[in-house]
Amino acid sequence: MVSPIFILLPAFGGMLLLPDSIEPTTLAKLDSQSYAILGGGELMKLSTREMYYPDFRAEYIYGGLSWNSFNPRFAVSGSARGDLWAGAGFNYDKYWAIGGDKAIFVGANFLPGLYQSGHINLGSAVEFRSQFEVGLVQVGQWRVSAYVEHRSNAGIGRINPGIEEFGVNFGFSL
Repeated sequence: MVSPIFILLPAFGGMLLLPDSIEPTTLAKLDSQSYAILGGGELMKLSTREMYYPDFRAEYIYGGLSWNSFNPRFAVSGSARGDLWAGAGFNYDKYWAIGGDKAIFVGANFLPGLYQSGHINLGSAVEFRSQFEVGLVQVGQWRVSAYVEHRSNAGIGRINPGIEEFGVNFGFSL
């Protein structure tokens, strides 16, 4: 069964293809900005509507290396029941100015990572995270967003139940 998160792909994909409505110098500042991010959400299995438990995260977007709005992203997360995941991959954000030095953004990221099962057996130590987020950014200061993500082993494990998470992130500019 295909994860319900993939229903969101066309909507987010379309938004990511829209042109930026932000001046080039401000866009360059945003693309070169590094962020330390703290967040959390609720792990769940959408296909069965089964809620699991809270998950907390710390992430880092490295702005020192940017190519066409793609940046490296690193993340670690841990659940209230001992599930641990850590990964590294890429981040992509698209911005639309809303006045002054604030902008709305839509982002997507993909991070392969390692998973240590606590309560949920995802079938493999290697798990891939795909995440979409929508948020607000104050240039050079902070960003806040709501996200939805899917984690699974892409069929490389004996089983591949996958898991979804909905939550919020708050990032501090570094």
